[in-house]
Amino acid sequence: MEPDGIGALLGAIMAATGTVFEPGEAVDINDSAPEDFRPLTMEVAGESIAVHPADLRELMWTYDPAGTPALAISFDGRVAQWLGGATHANVGRSLALSVCGEVLSEPVIREAILGGAVQITGDLGPEDANALLHVVAGQVDCAGRPIPAERPGGGKRSGGSRD
Repeated sequence: MEPDGIGALLGAIMAATGTVFEPGEAVDINDSAPEDFRPLTMEVAGESIAVHPADLRELMWTYDPAGTPALAISFDGRVAQWLGGATHANVGRSLALSVCGEVLSEPVIREAILGGAVQITGDLGPEDANALLHVVAGQVDCAGRPIPAERPGGGKRSGGSRD
């Protein structure tokens, strides 16, 4: 990761939000984010999908088995279906996971991801994971500006639980 790229992005987001999530704490997801706000992108073999916060089922940060901070993301509907199909067809290739245009991780697909859930690890510390949660959940934009959670038919939902 480039210091001026993802580091600058994460620093700006944390400076703007100040909220710190604990490991395993479900994050409020803002379904009211503008329709064109899709901060998370996944790409494999030239196919990609941009993810809106409403596509999330659950979002939190945790530690992977090696003790490294990781974003744990579960997807609903179209994204879970895309992820299953894309990973099934591309075992052995890399799946690029990007937030706000910055590649965070490019793991090699070892098997199809059919459950609609991924963990993003990399050179992340707890502060980095917190900053990324704010953006992926639709709480702030890629510059760290708050996104209102008031829109007809939308709003915040805790931990991804659908009402």
